[in-house]
Amino acid sequence: MTSPPPFDPEIQAAGVTLAAALIERGTQDFVSVVTAIAGDLDMLPVDLWVYLRSWYEGARYACLDRGIDTSRCSTEDEICDAMANIDEWGEAQPDAVSTPERDNHSATGPTGDDLRALMGLALTAPTPDAIMHFAGFANRMRGFGPFNVQMIYAQRPGAGLVATRREWAREGRTVRPGAIPIVVLRPMGPIEYVFEELDTDPPIQRDPASDAFAATGSFNPDRLENLIAGLAKPTARHLKVRVSRPPVGASLAGWIHGQPLAWTDQAPSVHKHSSASKAAEGSVWDVTVNRQLTPAEQFVTLLHELGHLFCGHVGPFIENNLGVDEFGWPDRHDLPGAVKEIEAELVAWWLANREGLTTGSPLYLRPYLEQAGSAVAEVDLDRVTRAVARVRGYLGGKP
Repeated sequence: MTSPPPFDPEIQAAGVTLAAALIERGTQDFVSVVTAIAGDLDMLPVDLWVYLRSWYEGARYACLDRGIDTSRCSTEDEICDAMANIDEWGEAQPDAVSTPERDNHSATGPTGDDLRALMGLALTAPTPDAIMHFAGFANRMRGFGPFNVQMIYAQRPGAGLVATRREWAREGRTVRPGAIPIVVLRPMGPIEYVFEELDTDPPIQRDPASDAFAATGSFNPDRLENLIAGLAKPTARHLKVRVSRPPVGASLAGWIHGQPLAWTDQAPSVHKHSSASKAAEGSVWDVTVNRQLTPAEQFVTLLHELGHLFCGHVGPFIENNLGVDEFGWPDRHDLPGAVKEIEAELVAWWLANREGLTTGSPLYLRPYLEQAGSAVAEVDLDRVTRAVARVRGYLGGKP
């Protein structure tokens, strides 16, 4: 182990911030967390060893005090063992480090465990959607150099307008207390913090006529919290849906991932909408919803992701298989992407309308309806209706 580097309070604070974001999103192993942060700084963990323990423990306690599940975090003994053996793992380049947690996840899209996977997808094994998303992101970040664009993308892949606290003040906006900063490289200095517009006041008023994520109308936030709580309770057939709400930026609303597996509290494997799943005796799914949206917008986003789930877009649920339609749903993962989005949004629009909300659903649906072409005939309104009925069961049937 090398001698301690000079202490830099900005690096200390930034490390805790990044570690907390990783832990909140599901990457909780000590070595995985500190290696990811060192990689973002383009340094080796062994060169930052004086920060590693305090980054991790500070972030762990911060998450714990906010009610975030930290049950998969490393124990004190495991941290001590890792630090004692840092010469064995801390001198490898970040990409060469292999840990059990990382090996259990594929780089197919954004996940609660590692949002940086989306950047890796766009740059190494791109799909058309990933390329277009990254291109649009880079275009919004014209004021930043290429390395800072990548740093912002790694931390907040859906970021919209970002600026420093001082720059927002010049625009008459104030950064909200508790807003999680985005760390970028600073000219003639190590780092500085920037914040997204959604993290500033006065609040941004989205208009459903021009913003597909918008939802307006009278809404009781308890409806959202009760739905999340209900989904987290395993059903008699061991179906469980976990919802996390990290800040992910103005251009991302949410996604669903996971795969059917025997019910445990372990993290499910990454599952993208277009991937097949293998049926098992139970099912755990994870939904990520952007907490920077209003409660009504988060609610509609969650409804959309549940539409994907219950319409079978992310794999089947046929536990007990006493009749797929009544006791689960079939595997429809191979539908065209546009058809999946149409069905999921129809579920969200139907339910949101019953809640008295006006949404951007027409705006959201228009490009997918144009894309679908003749495949629009594959939209199954019966499956949509069944999905609506399932969600209404969690909602108690009425607002």
